[in-house]
Amino acid sequence: QMMRSDGSMHGELNKHFNDLYQRFVLWRALVATRPTHVVVLGDIFEYQFLEDAAWDDMVRRWRWIVRDTPVPLVLLAGNHDIG
Repeated sequence: QMMRSDGSMHGELNKHFNDLYQRFVLWRALVATRPTHVVVLGDIFEYQFLEDAAWDDMVRRWRWIVRDTPVPLVLLAGNHDIG
């Protein structure tokens, strides 16, 4: 696929590799520390004012990053997670 002049392909690739890196870091931490559970302390997302489609995309990406996590995840909302 060719990059469009608005750079949207670049942005999508950037998000994809960012998500891969976050998943890698999460799994490395899980392997290294073998926790019984993980608590995420606020600001799970960066922006609190998003259109529905952008919010849905961020939730989809987050679910992909943490999928198959072998321990329970506890998510505590931060100020950017509440719109």
